[in-house]
Amino acid sequence: PNEVGITIAYKENGVQLAFVPFILSDKRINLKLNANVSEISNSGVLTFNPNEVNATFFIPPITKRSAGTTIELADGQTIGIAGLLSENARTVADGIPGASDLPVLGRLFKSEEFTSGETELVILVTPR
Repeated sequence: PNEVGITIAYKENGVQLAFVPFILSDKRINLKLNANVSEISNSGVLTFNPNEVNATFFIPPITKRSAGTTIELADGQTIGIAGLLSENARTVADGIPGASDLPVLGRLFKSEEFTSGETELVILVTPR
């Protein structure tokens, strides 16, 4: 008999920030900053149905973006960093099974919804 093994692995996603400060003379700070953004993507989803299993598995990919910099600033000074843009668009089709497939009249029994969005990460840092 064929046996199918399934392993579930959890992956962290979201925003991760890492700061490494170095105190310099004259109340100045050297700051190393790394930002990572990871999110579950709807594009490129892997779908598979193992032999003799009555289930379909959808495995979405995780997209990652990262940026880093090293800056020097005075104690109490604020710096703003922006970037790591993300755009997404999605179309959802919905309809009454069978009726939405009819020629000409089928359009009365189905709908499409289009949504789009854009996100940007903005970081404000004030070391003290």
